Amino acid sequence: MRRLLPILIAAILLLTSCSFPLQQSTPNAQDLATKVAQTLTAWPTFPSTQTPVPTSILPTLTITPTSASTASATPTTSPDDPVLSLGTPTFSDTFTSGSAFGLKTPYEDNAIHIEAIDGSLVFRSLAVHQGWRWRLTSRMARNLYLEGTFTTVSCAGLDHYGLMFRAPTYDDGVGYYVALSCDGQTYMQYWDGSKSHTLLDWTPAPSALTGKNQTNRLGVMVKEHTFAIYVNGVLVKTVGDDVLNEKGHFGVFVSALDTPNFTFKLDEIKEWDQP
Repeated sequence: MRRLLPILIAAILLLTSCSFPLQQSTPNAQDLATKVAQTLTAWPTFPSTQTPVPTSILPTLTITPTSASTASATPTTSPDDPVLSLGTPTFSDTFTSGSAFGLKTPYEDNAIHIEAIDGSLVFRSLAVHQGWRWRLTSRMARNLYLEGTFTTVSCAGLDHYGLMFRAPTYDDGVGYYVALSCDGQTYMQYWDGSKSHTLLDWTPAPSALTGKNQTNRLGVMVKEHTFAIYVNGVLVKTVGDDVLNEKGHFGVFVSALDTPNFTFKLDEIKEWDQP
């Protein structure tokens, strides 16, 4: 019995440390931003002693790529680019600090380092096949156009970054995910809290710039149950799903599949509320 007591106490402390209040009375935006979930990872990744921040359980994605076509060398300008007609964003961040994403100071775990540096939010992976990592803002929206400007530093193949939206909470991973890979492909998935559902398998985006040291704009127009994916202002694919219908948090996620030092910069993120 004496041997079991320390184990039971440790288990109770661990469970308590992973709890997360979903709502407090009249929180302000900055308070919420500092409570952004720090990381999303496969459960075996973290040792049981990892307790300083809330963690979520999400398995490493196993996605079989389609045969990728070679993306164009320069982005295509499209008159259908949503930003040409949307006007002033409802929300934008050029990362003079990381406070909107709960990053007043850098964050690092055994698989990712995230830090606001020189007007960009820099994501540097420390290992491959460690699941998704995300950062969310305190803002919430239902119908929106969300766009991030990403610059790759070190990447290859199916290393990918992307946008997350309609996330009900910070820490359970539930939400929609739209990604762009280093070799110029997009996908979209929905995570329901226990498994992922593919809404769009890997699909070549001819308007994407591939490889390292390239800048791409990845956007998604969300209207009711329809999601239109854009790369550099060019429509790639429109998909539909009606599972998550309420407003939710939005932000950015990353997954390193080919490059242990996969690094990119989020130079800017913009969001336009839609009716």
